[in-house]
This record gives sequence, C-alpha cells and structure tokens, in this order.
Amino acid sequence: MQLKAAFLHKFPAFVEWPPGTFVEAHEPFVIGVLGADDVYRELREIAAGRPVQGRGVVVRRVDKATAPLPHVLYIGPDVASSNTAALSAWLGTPVLTVTDEEVRFQGTILRFVERDGGVRFEASLPQAQRAGLRISARLLAVAVRVIEVEP
Repeated sequence: MQLKAAFLHKFPAFVEWPPGTFVEAHEPFVIGVLGADDVYRELREIAAGRPVQGRGVVVRRVDKATAPLPHVLYIGPDVASSNTAALSAWLGTPVLTVTDEEVRFQGTILRFVERDGGVRFEASLPQAQRAGLRISARLLAVAVRVIEVEP
C-alpha cells in the first residue's frame, strides 16, 4: 500500500490541469480516496508537509460524486463496480482518476497493475484528453502500458 500511496502523491507533479482548475496560485492539490482505508492512511502520512509543484496536498475520503471535485481520485479495489456508477458524473471533468486492476470504472486514466511482484501502472491517453488533462511524457515513459486509442 505504501507504493500506491507514494504514486498517488507523485502523480500530480506529472499532470497538467486545464486553465481555471486552480482559483488561487497556492491552492492545494486535493486527492480523494474512495475505499482503500490502508492507502488513505498511508497517503495522509506521506502528504503531510510534502508539497507537490509548490502546492500543499490535502487527502480526503470520498464517498460519492459531490463537489468540490478532487484533483486526483483513487478508487480502491474494495469498491464494488456497482458503486462506481455514481462516479460517472465526474467523466469529462479535470479529475485524474486512478483505479486498481480489479476495478472497472469507465473513465479511468491511470490504473495500478501487479507486474513482476510489484505495483506499476497503465495510462489511458483518450481518457486523459476527455478530462482535459495532459500527462507528462516522463510519467508515460514509466507506465507498463499506454493506451493511445480507445479499443
């Protein structure tokens, strides 16, 4: 869980949000966590006092698609796919959605996968574009798979 939390803390440094996403210059990144209590606890510890791109990081629990939107949304593997239907309200909004291999949430931009005994991730460029986000080539270079065209 530490590795997933560390990834979630670092991801915002490699994503460009559309103009107007941040109202104030020092507005913090908000990372929402749905389910995954262990990742939530670990991420809170990692984020404490560690800014990303000069912005503080706020970690909060999310239980449904309500405002204000987080900048990053992690949907844990313990969330039933039927519960992710309400999250379709976030499709097309500037939210970096991250799930696990087991979670099938339409709109996922980054997805954790188990490879070679460790945690890695895949990236979907069409989903990122739909959300108005640009993912850095540096982040894409370390992804195990980059989906460039929707199947």
